[in-house]
Amino acid sequence: MEIVHALPRQSLSLLARKLGNVMLKMVVTVGGRPDGWYEIGLSQLAKQAGFDSKDVAHLKASLRSLMGLVFEWDVVAQASGRKASGWEAAVLFPNVKIPPGAGVVRFQVNPELLPLIVKPEVYALIDLAIVRRFRRAASLALWEHCVRFERVGSTSEVPWQTLRDILLGHSADSKTYTEFKYFKAKVLAPAVKEINSQSNHVVEMRLNYLGRFVSTVAFNIAQKQASEIVGDMVALGVPQGDARRLGKMYTETKLRGALDYTKERMADSKREKLANPAAYFRHALHAGYARDSASVQPKPAEAPRRDPSEALAEQLAMHRSKEAEAYFRELEPEEQVELVRRYNDQQALSVLHVKPKAGKAARAAFARWLSLDTWGQPSSDEVLEFAARLISAATAVGSR
Repeated sequence: MEIVHALPRQSLSLLARKLGNVMLKMVVTVGGRPDGWYEIGLSQLAKQAGFDSKDVAHLKASLRSLMGLVFEWDVVAQASGRKASGWEAAVLFPNVKIPPGAGVVRFQVNPELLPLIVKPEVYALIDLAIVRRFRRAASLALWEHCVRFERVGSTSEVPWQTLRDILLGHSADSKTYTEFKYFKAKVLAPAVKEINSQSNHVVEMRLNYLGRFVSTVAFNIAQKQASEIVGDMVALGVPQGDARRLGKMYTETKLRGALDYTKERMADSKREKLANPAAYFRHALHAGYARDSASVQPKPAEAPRRDPSEALAEQLAMHRSKEAEAYFRELEPEEQVELVRRYNDQQALSVLHVKPKAGKAARAAFARWLSLDTWGQPSSDEVLEFAARLISAATAVGSR
């Protein structure tokens, strides 16, 4: 099958690559158009690319750099010495415009490339939620390179210099990356690590040598297998999408430990019944509570059923607010936006609204709201358990 690869003539920023993926995703979804012109809302484009800044000039500069994105037909085949059907090259986005006052971005896809792009078997249907997770432009570029070979199971072998140009653009031909060892250490190894941690794929680098020197590079690629532990989280009431996300963020040991901790608490008939097992599980996971963890403190002794002191309840609320802030940072951008919208809608005081430059009071109010929205009001048992952990932790420190 003929494969089309992009060879940027200059280094593309992470934002530029994300914008390009959003635009191509739209083209594949909508289908071919005779004139090759497409339109997307400016705010929608920024949101789907995970760009939450109001810096329109930066957005324009990134769109402008995409106009230097050249696609070449079967570059990998030519570079690796395999027989190719010929050579062609074309600019992917010849025209991009933002009409005055329209709030939209209009872009044209080269008619020569359009029939190839709208074929999912050539340009893979990518997951924009995964695209937004990447923090390195090279990681996203390598993932794009690998994912189209998913059905095959491995990419073609390609000279490492060609791969360097695919990932970084021809501007990568500098003294820094004229030797493979530097390219591997600074670009390839971090990119592979980020792909394996942030995407739904696992890639493995394969190096081929000519004498003592690396000649070509290839990658094995496979989808991550759905774990049984995801089903266990769903059974507790965790939404499936959230369960999959947690499955990628935490090790199976931590997940299983928190699950066992939650199930043991649910089975304890002497204590209050958990109103929300899923929220209790999230709290246990983020706090690091696990039956098989060395950090687990002894189960507190049963205490008389009484209302906790106001000071202790406030201390627990502050503790959970910090956990909520950490939890919020782990969410996808669109999930963060939705939570902020819900909070602002119910917050009567405008001074406490969450904005790009929100003050300390607004951030604290949001964290408190998010902790209650995520985990609910703590029960008296949970407050007592928190107190027992504080005592146990203080005892452990004093005994050192």
